[in-house]
Amino acid sequence: MTQFEFDGEKYKQASKHQKEWGRKLISELDLQGDEEILDLGCGDGALTEHIAMLVPKGRVVGIDASEGMIQTAQKLQQPNLSFHRADIHDIAYENQFHVVFSNAALHWIKNHKRLLENTLKALKVGGRTAWNFASKGTCVNFHETVKTVMDLPAYKEFFVGFEWPWYMPDKEEYVSLIETIGFSRWEVRYALPSRRTLCTQPHRAYAPWQCLCRPAVVALGQKTTGALVASH
Repeated sequence: MTQFEFDGEKYKQASKHQKEWGRKLISELDLQGDEEILDLGCGDGALTEHIAMLVPKGRVVGIDASEGMIQTAQKLQQPNLSFHRADIHDIAYENQFHVVFSNAALHWIKNHKRLLENTLKALKVGGRTAWNFASKGTCVNFHETVKTVMDLPAYKEFFVGFEWPWYMPDKEEYVSLIETIGFSRWEVRYALPSRRTLCTQPHRAYAPWQCLCRPAVVALGQKTTGALVASH
């Protein structure tokens, strides 16, 4: 599996909108203060730290495959907050977390069936997930332009065997996937960030396609006794 490296310090300075989306999702969790929470693709750790502040009697773990991101995030560690470099594809927790959270990261994971199954195992009974990631239609103009250039005679040979790095399903596809996992309840909905807001400072964007972003998938779920919830 190809690993992508990121500069955590640069991301920290240029991820205002990702943080806004994440805080909105966190606000929907209705935390009681003693939950154990896993953050998948924690990035620079800012949102993970925010969660830890909301659960002073709990525990929060952030994981990310990028060494640069984890180095930045580990500066925020505290008694109830830790960060570890780990590949989301390989998580092997069992019955440890009340919440599995993720914001603006899981479109980098190609095998969501495996991801959902592993997440389900990681949850305590009654646990839930809250994920926000890019869906079909995100950065569509950028992606179409890149694919057109890749297919030009001058460049085509350089992309033989190239694997497109993102998984961006539409709502219907993701609902169909969740239905096969064994969750008891789920909700998949589109979130639509304001394009005007996204484009106010395009030169500050961490990724060149940021101001083209359109929908994002939010998947919310819960684990119950017997049947597992697909609304993580």
